[in-house]
Amino acid sequence: MRFALLLGAALLVWLCAGNVFHVEFANTYKGKCSTKQKQDACPYASRYPTKYMDGGLWWAEAQPEDGEKFTVQVIRDGRVYVVYDGAYQSVVVIGDTGATVIDAPSELEDDLFDGVREAIRMAGRNQAFPINRFIYSHHHMDHVGGAQQLLSSVNNPNIEIVASAGTNQYLTNDDGTQRHTNRPLATRVISSSTTLDANSAVPIKIDFAGPAHSIGGILVDLPQQQVLIGVDMLNPGVAPFKRLVLSPDVRAYIGLHDTLMSRLTPGYIWLGGHGRPGTQDDVVVSKEYLMDLQRFAGEGAGHWGARFAEIAADIPNNAIARSREFFARAADYCQERIVPLWAGRLDSVDVWAYDNCSTMVEYLALD
Repeated sequence: MRFALLLGAALLVWLCAGNVFHVEFANTYKGKCSTKQKQDACPYASRYPTKYMDGGLWWAEAQPEDGEKFTVQVIRDGRVYVVYDGAYQSVVVIGDTGATVIDAPSELEDDLFDGVREAIRMAGRNQAFPINRFIYSHHHMDHVGGAQQLLSSVNNPNIEIVASAGTNQYLTNDDGTQRHTNRPLATRVISSSTTLDANSAVPIKIDFAGPAHSIGGILVDLPQQQVLIGVDMLNPGVAPFKRLVLSPDVRAYIGLHDTLMSRLTPGYIWLGGHGRPGTQDDVVVSKEYLMDLQRFAGEGAGHWGARFAEIAADIPNNAIARSREFFARAADYCQERIVPLWAGRLDSVDVWAYDNCSTMVEYLALD
């Protein structure tokens, strides 16, 4: 729990860059702290910055205030909601016959059920309206570690639990049993692009994102509502998390930007699991950052490759240490250039600059 809180705080809860979204602020619900929780662990808003750039209306309104655990925001026409604790998003999709919940962050686990029921109420459905599906965006605990808690609260023995084959593999022991007590196994495993509720007013299209952030990560597209969800892949207004969002495949991560630019046509909203919603413009900015990062990492590798004799003189008789020093100096070269260029355009550029430069140098040198 503590790890997830620190990760969320470090990751993505900072300033936002501005696009104005269709969001009905009048119906915002703000959940209070539960009495069972210690007050020093409750007021999320006191832990996060509250300054916002012009136009960041959704982000500013969505921040929980002192004493509040979460807010519930409507994103699209009473069909798509976000339960938000100041760091993490859980998406609630109101279908024709039931609600679908995408992700259950660990930090929301005690209160997510209340947030989902509030989204259902805000959509004008009565409290008998069922929660009949849960979707894993990927397997990482900070985003789905509250799944078992949510499903226990829902208490629907027929609820459908959806995961990609890659995600479900991470949730499963070698003998086929459940690996994590807080993340139940899927009841429906997706191995190819699939549309759920295809003939309804809210079809849910599931596609594979490739190994951009995790093995088994998916894109969830709501084409009728023009909302695309891809958790931890791109967080608008914020530099990529360390090691280029922990990507197991940097080429796939860079390539995902081209996919998103083609999918996020004008009018589409992007939900990335943290912070504010985004648009195609945010993808363009992120891709530009990656191209600058790649340029400086390449220059750094070339600069210190040509001066490798200096490294050898500094570190004689230890080839492994010389290799490590080469990568470190190339990353330093990159960091010294990417930070001043991007400071003010993306938040947390300086926080993750060395990690991201180092990862890009390694990718260029070894891929």
